[in-house]
Amino acid sequence: MRTLALLLLLLAQDKTAKLAVTSLSDTPPSSFPGDALIAFTVTNASTAPGREATAKLTLGTRIVRVRLGDVDPGAEDVFEVKIPNCPEYKGVKIEPIWLIEVGNVPLGDFKDEESVDIAQVRLIRFSDDSLRITGRARNGFKTPVKGVKAKLRFSDSAALVEIAAIPAGETRDFEFWMEKCPEGFAYNYGVNYESVTELKETPASPAPEVRRTAHKDGPAPADTTKKPDDKKPDEKKPEKKDEKKTDAVTVEVRGLTWVEGYTMINKKYSGWVSFLRIAIRDSDGKPVQPTGKFTASCFEAKEARGTVTRFVKRESYGSDASKIEPKNAAPEITAFDKTGNEVWIGIIRTDRTLDGLRLDVKLELDKLGTWEWKGLEDKYAAKAKPADKK
Repeated sequence: MRTLALLLLLLAQDKTAKLAVTSLSDTPPSSFPGDALIAFTVTNASTAPGREATAKLTLGTRIVRVRLGDVDPGAEDVFEVKIPNCPEYKGVKIEPIWLIEVGNVPLGDFKDEESVDIAQVRLIRFSDDSLRITGRARNGFKTPVKGVKAKLRFSDSAALVEIAAIPAGETRDFEFWMEKCPEGFAYNYGVNYESVTELKETPASPAPEVRRTAHKDGPAPADTTKKPDDKKPDEKKPEKKDEKKTDAVTVEVRGLTWVEGYTMINKKYSGWVSFLRIAIRDSDGKPVQPTGKFTASCFEAKEARGTVTRFVKRESYGSDASKIEPKNAAPEITAFDKTGNEVWIGIIRTDRTLDGLRLDVKLELDKLGTWEWKGLEDKYAAKAKPADKK
């Protein structure tokens, strides 16, 4: 058994997202257990993004949580979820929940010693006051272990995370949900396990599959910085036909998405990769696909983490962002998300998500102009605006 006390730092996020399910249909299997197909629409009736949105599905007495990804302000997204080997149920209820607070503990690599340990822990409190715990467990012994259980003890409650068996020298991802997020900022954990000479692993049950089948943008947030025009209509200067509009193209920064890593053959963790999502539109609000150069200076707290340069090329729009996954994610990637009409631009790779990350961003689009944003952090978002300069 191994025990360690850690400090949980909660970083408050925007609580004003407002997600709701506006339509729901399900197709049960012809016989139970079987594959159930559930389709539903999620809307966000607010000006704040629903970060790391998750569908909490209740099927009879069973609760299944499925990650949906971010839901943009004012957006309407349609999802389809397949639940394999679903037991018999009567009726489906869905509650959309989203990130409220993130608690990061010291992550880093596992200790290079013979032990069973957990690391890369991430704790998230959701809008229904539940807590999602994710992390990785490693067996540092030269023999397999079974019955691995990590017990996280908070001040007034505990979570028992069952990780089952781990072969010698390997790691396993885990995810656990607590219905009630514990109060307090400190906790400790212990890991129990049983050493064995031979291991017969039971195949894991197939996980639910989710895909976003449709996306509809919401109205652009009103610009409250503009003052009303008190001029009479006949006093306005008529626009010349040959006058070029300087606001023909706008760029909106829609947030930062993190893609989890995986354990490579050499037992090293590949690390998380971050992507900044931007939307480029013409004067009619329709998506356009220009090329250009992107640079970002990265800071964690007051420490500079370097500057990255990426190029948005014609082929970037042919690279499908929805196919980015742990084994192919790389910070050098620029790709296009057809559902949200967003360009995904790779930023950095790190052993953990950096909630204290700050970005100074510059985007130079060929023949269109230059856009700059200083100090992007927290939601990593900025309203659509025309070029700063030509």
